[in-house]
Amino acid sequence: MLVQRIKKLIIDNLSLAIILLGAMSNFFLILFLKKDFPEIFTPLSLYLTYLGIIGSLGLLGFDQVYLRLSQVEELKTSISNNILMTLLGLMLIVPLGFAWYFARYEYLQFWQLYISGVAINAVMLGYNANRLQKNFSISQILKNSYKFLFLIGAWLILVFLQKDVEISILFLYASFLLLFCGILSFVSFWNTTAINQIKSIGVFLFAVSFGLNIALITLLGYGERILIADKINEATFATYFYYLTIFLFPLTLLQEYVGFKELVYFKEKVDKQKVYAKILQLIGLGILTYVAILMVVWIDNGRFLNVNLSDDYILIAWMSILGLIKLVYSLFSAILGAKGESRSINVINIFTVLLIVILWGSMQLIGYSLNGIIISLILVFLYRSIHTYFLYVR
Repeated sequence: MLVQRIKKLIIDNLSLAIILLGAMSNFFLILFLKKDFPEIFTPLSLYLTYLGIIGSLGLLGFDQVYLRLSQVEELKTSISNNILMTLLGLMLIVPLGFAWYFARYEYLQFWQLYISGVAINAVMLGYNANRLQKNFSISQILKNSYKFLFLIGAWLILVFLQKDVEISILFLYASFLLLFCGILSFVSFWNTTAINQIKSIGVFLFAVSFGLNIALITLLGYGERILIADKINEATFATYFYYLTIFLFPLTLLQEYVGFKELVYFKEKVDKQKVYAKILQLIGLGILTYVAILMVVWIDNGRFLNVNLSDDYILIAWMSILGLIKLVYSLFSAILGAKGESRSINVINIFTVLLIVILWGSMQLIGYSLNGIIISLILVFLYRSIHTYFLYVR
């Protein structure tokens, strides 16, 4: 009996362990390059930002349409032919624009970025297909394997082989590693997908609603990095990205896991009491996580982590609050993804845009600052959480 319980516990939490491995790989890659190869750190930060944007917006929200309108069967997920063709077209087309934009930064080249973008889109297809089938471990392996390969590859090339490789060549290697992961993911997507000839109704309305919703979330999740680089300076951007890695990555990990699993269950039912309980659990877990991070930073005392607690305590406090708000929002985001109707999603998005315009206009008048940008993000995520609560939980 005990062995069976342990086995069940391991199986139930294996996907969380894989998420953790991927996040830790990303975390150590950033710390490793920041400490020993600082000349690579800024282009790496921009490259990872590009991958994050494509992972979120690379299918223009149609991955959410796929999640919402697909029919989950025993062995395969059935989707209509028009949804499949749209997904494949977006997988190839959307990365063109983002690759062209990011290619303006030093060491980042268009074709490397484009290959990486198409591969990330393919990874997301495989991830979502297995997610719908509740193959949670496989879906997370597909989504996180490239992060582990990046860490191993960087260590082999820069430390073990000690090769003096041009930075642009390193990103070329990274794009081919991603391409390998993308091919495996696409094969998995294809093998778990059944195509029917019944044309899905309401695809356009769902696409507009979810597309705008995902575009806004992408803007809120990554747009501030470009804003900081352009409106403040690249040195501040590098510091912000580094602090994001240390102080927000554990909460981002929990946020991803909550949204990853809860959406599937919220498709069946939204229980008010369970939502309340989960909110309290998330806040408590988030606070404990931050206490642990601060203890590690204090004990480290600058040996491995470049964190200045005495000078940046206000910035760190605001980033911690942002992490907690985003963690709670992940629960409401899952509810919105599972139960949201086009009209309700559009209303939330319209008010979100208005709030962003007001906050952006305020910063234009009083000036841009890191704290101001973070507080603006807190207000937006707080609003979206409250509005979703009143629509689908209360």
